[in-house]
Amino acid sequence: MRDKYIAGILIILSMAVFITGLNWGLPSEKLNGLYFSKEEHLTKHISELKETELPRFFYNPIRTYHPDEYFILKCLYMIKIPDIFNFSQFSIGGAFLFLYGAILFILYKLNFISITKDIAFYFLHPEKIARMYIVGRFICVLYGTGIVILTYFLTKKIFKSKIAGFFSSFLLIFSPLFLLNAHYMYVDIPGVFWMMILLFFCVKYINGEKINPLIIGFLSGMSAGNKLTFILTFFIPLITFMMAKEEPRKKIKNISLSFLSFSITLFLTTPYLFSALFHLFHAEGKHATKFSFIPGFYILCLRYGLGFPLFLLLLSGLFITFLFERNISSDKKLLILWILFYFFTMSCLSLKFARYILPVIPPFIIIGTGKWFEFQKYKFIRNVLIISVGVFTFVYGMAFETLFIRENVRTEAGLWIKENIKPQSDIGVTEIPWQFQLPPFDYYTYPVAVSGYRFEKVKEKRPLYFILSSFQAPIPPYPTSLEKKRMNFYREFIKSGLYREEKRFERYPSFAGFTFKFRKIPEDMVYVNPTIIIFKKMNKEIFDYNLPKELIAQYPLKEREKARLMVVDRKSGNIIESIFEKLDGFLQPGEVIVLNDSKVIPARLYFRKETGGKLEVFLLRNKGEYIWEVLIRGKIKPGRKFYSSEVEGEVLEKTEKGSYIVRFNLEKEKIKEYGEIPLPPYIKREPQPEDMEYYQTVYAKKEGSVAAPTAGLHFTEEILKKLEKKGVKITFLTLHIGWASFKIIRKEEKVDEEFFEIPEETAEVINEAKRSGKRIIAVGTSCVRALESAEKDGKVIPFKGFTNLFIKKGHIFKIVDALITNFHLPNSTHLYLVCAFAGKELMEKAYKLAVEKRYRFYSYGDAMFII
Repeated sequence: MRDKYIAGILIILSMAVFITGLNWGLPSEKLNGLYFSKEEHLTKHISELKETELPRFFYNPIRTYHPDEYFILKCLYMIKIPDIFNFSQFSIGGAFLFLYGAILFILYKLNFISITKDIAFYFLHPEKIARMYIVGRFICVLYGTGIVILTYFLTKKIFKSKIAGFFSSFLLIFSPLFLLNAHYMYVDIPGVFWMMILLFFCVKYINGEKINPLIIGFLSGMSAGNKLTFILTFFIPLITFMMAKEEPRKKIKNISLSFLSFSITLFLTTPYLFSALFHLFHAEGKHATKFSFIPGFYILCLRYGLGFPLFLLLLSGLFITFLFERNISSDKKLLILWILFYFFTMSCLSLKFARYILPVIPPFIIIGTGKWFEFQKYKFIRNVLIISVGVFTFVYGMAFETLFIRENVRTEAGLWIKENIKPQSDIGVTEIPWQFQLPPFDYYTYPVAVSGYRFEKVKEKRPLYFILSSFQAPIPPYPTSLEKKRMNFYREFIKSGLYREEKRFERYPSFAGFTFKFRKIPEDMVYVNPTIIIFKKMNKEIFDYNLPKELIAQYPLKEREKARLMVVDRKSGNIIESIFEKLDGFLQPGEVIVLNDSKVIPARLYFRKETGGKLEVFLLRNKGEYIWEVLIRGKIKPGRKFYSSEVEGEVLEKTEKGSYIVRFNLEKEKIKEYGEIPLPPYIKREPQPEDMEYYQTVYAKKEGSVAAPTAGLHFTEEILKKLEKKGVKITFLTLHIGWASFKIIRKEEKVDEEFFEIPEETAEVINEAKRSGKRIIAVGTSCVRALESAEKDGKVIPFKGFTNLFIKKGHIFKIVDALITNFHLPNSTHLYLVCAFAGKELMEKAYKLAVEKRYRFYSYGDAMFII
């Protein structure tokens, strides 16, 4: 195949990979809505631009999730031509900056982008500054694609093999460290591009072709002009002219001319060079670059940045070159010496970022893979090995590529904060929020408490929520260079027990069923997708607990009565472990068990919007023959319609509490035929046919609940008969359980009202037992709420209506004497109720024992009998 066709394929492949996800983490209206939940907050924010000193987080809404991309725009903004020698304007190479600025100017003249010195404009129009980032990223995509093509031609030139050239380029495209940086607007990829052209011309020179040394010096200067550490690239022309078969006088002349060209080019692109070097190594104090030998760090960078199989293949290829090639050609020597020189030099500096080793990766791939193609022994085994490494590298690289395509965890966390944390709830952070470390949230809505990495400050301020990410704590995947103070802070934070994990947002690289989990990796490989955890302060009124995920029952027991039963005595504090089918042994004749006979409706339905998007609709309450109050997962506005095969719905309005009022085309009994059983969100599987039976009590009669009265799921017909035979009276009430059953709540909140009905017969049975001094045993917190809501003068009155009674500490129980219940979610209304009934300390003891003894938790879990 001709070179131009191979090059065309590589261009298409690399462009497709690097452009996909190019809009990752950009400023947008969506993110603006997270930073500014109200229009007046945005107005207030802009008004602060008049201040002389602004905090770091001020510019977060117009930054991307990469910490350095905004720095490019900031440097461009600060350039003042008369003071071009003043390094304080910008401290990155001007080669990329000047090119980027020129392209922006041209696009501005073509009305493609908007450029203004008025920064407020970009806060009001984030999509305008997003275009500027896109332009910069696209330039880097072109540079990255150029590196891929240069890798092909350089491999082919050295190893005389098109297959080796194509394979080297293919591996480069999908090596994660290169792939990640090709998506960013920064100076590393442009610098590597000029370095690769330099290597290409130097290889040609070594092989006898005439190349002007001024051109070679210029290419080295352009590489260094992008990034100061690339000054090391002058080693390439230096070693080239030294290895060339020339007279010493000509060597000196060529080195001198190339150095002159290098210096002029570097000075033109980086006019503040000397002051910037002083600034880099001395002027910033603790942030200055120091000398420290850290080869292990860069070996780790190559291992994770290439993938372990590719790293081993390349390393072995390098060793094979040394072991089996007696007279290593000069062009190979050039690449090998450059790899070793650059690796050793960078290892002597304290720059612990994986991207600093990027100049090594293309030549390393060229030498490592090219040598394997020269190795002719055991050709079949060699081919299998090379193909295997290629497949792995493709999967490994694509796993990182998916992180650019899917919703970023920072955005997900920001949306969750807006939807789940109440305004004016204070949020704790270790340092002033930075957009690449933490999710976007409204600093005007949520007071921010900055603790630093001193846990004493956290205990002093005690914010309701606390946010930590992989950059601030050893939360996998965290940076290999994470400071000890951050690790110690997290250890103390967790050990204190003051906060529990409320929500975790994490996403590891995953592709084709393969997931790559890391405990720690180089910091700049974490940029794309850190893990974020939102913690919540432990509740003093009720206890909080950490529950292993495997204890959350995902399936029901086939024999309901075989559930374990924990009997908790409120008076003595004793706890007895039993089994539910032995419940009758803890009851006496004449006592009354009250059951909730509400039946779960198939409340979850799936639809398509008019635009084709998916919607999940959750029926809450019937408001008329065709009208329902529902929850909707997915975006839809009032007046819009949605469809399934035979059902049509129209959104009439959105309520203040976030639910929707919807009109369906089918009457209330008919529409339920199209729904499925609404399993709770902590059951992480799709509903199955047996759930229709097991997620209902055996005595369920009256439809209306969207969640089962789960305490009753353990009863069977045999148990009920056994209780009646013993003389225990069984009576029924109805309370239709709403979606608040799954809701996490704070003590000052109100609970949503739920319909309940207590028949006259039930009231008489309960009141007669109370007069006789017999216990009333409520089965489930729903029964407790109903009975206590219908209490008057120590008696239960027949009732039909709604209750929003929130039973918490301080409630005096006048009807219920004992309670059969399940094990409940932290901070749920159910846990408030049982703590009010039995006491926080006793419940904490019981739940701790339940975790230790591996009880099954929540809806399909085991039971507790509080007497």
